Amino acid sequence: MPSHKAILTGYNWNSEPTLTPQKTPIFLTYSFAPSLSEKRFNSADQKLARYALKQWGDACGIRFLEMKSDDAEIKFGWYTGFFDSTIVAYGEFPELYTVDNCVQGEAADRVYGAGRVHFNTRYKDDFKNTSHKTYVMLHEIGHVLGLKHPFHTSPYNKKKLSEADAHSTNTVMSYDNGESKVYPTKLSPLDKLAIKELYGSSKTDGKHVAAWSWNKRTETLTQIGKEHADKIHGTGVKDAIQGRGGNDRLFGFDGDDTLNGAREMIPCMAVLAMTFSSSIHPSIPWQM
Repeated sequence: MPSHKAILTGYNWNSEPTLTPQKTPIFLTYSFAPSLSEKRFNSADQKLARYALKQWGDACGIRFLEMKSDDAEIKFGWYTGFFDSTIVAYGEFPELYTVDNCVQGEAADRVYGAGRVHFNTRYKDDFKNTSHKTYVMLHEIGHVLGLKHPFHTSPYNKKKLSEADAHSTNTVMSYDNGESKVYPTKLSPLDKLAIKELYGSSKTDGKHVAAWSWNKRTETLTQIGKEHADKIHGTGVKDAIQGRGGNDRLFGFDGDDTLNGAREMIPCMAVLAMTFSSSIHPSIPWQM
């Protein structure tokens, strides 16, 4: 089997760009109501997106959480003006970066626009082919999780597959399907190895914390750390993160978050007011 490392971009939702295997589980929210979308996904589109997300989630340590607002990490929508006539769909890579004037790795934020899945309305007729639409959905979600085409390089990964191997029977991240009109609708072993290298195995799903819960009504994710040094990432919505023991690093990112580095819950706004405005630097970690 070809090397799965050829479809890694170096980008992921857990760290600044690196090719070092992270194998770190994470919670990611998704939404069908992106603020910039020209047209919302209908019920059939949403069902397909959930099906594709489940495949990726079952292959690694990501737990996907659906929400109604447009503050999710992953946003789905139909677009027209965003595209030229040759682009069928587009998924934007995740990327974390160090906040200005901070020590690298001590304060990270997420690049604006990361995680958007755009489908081009010009190709709606092509998407009547169910296998093609499923394949495109899997492909674009792969991009927003941090995977690239096997025949392209990235700023952090120069590896590519050979022309003979860079086809869709080896990975959904290829768009070389030959002359066939039947497209892959399942992840390949290569896809599964690549995503596992970024987010760990499905057995680690949610196990990076001692306990967690998702309140669908209030769209609040609660995570409780373990009795050691934790690094816990929140979401773009409301988070309540408790670090417990150890030298913890808690990242709230956007949203009305409450971070607890010790014994009492501390509103994120209050913590960040010590040095920064939370509206500018929403993900300065609270360390204890």
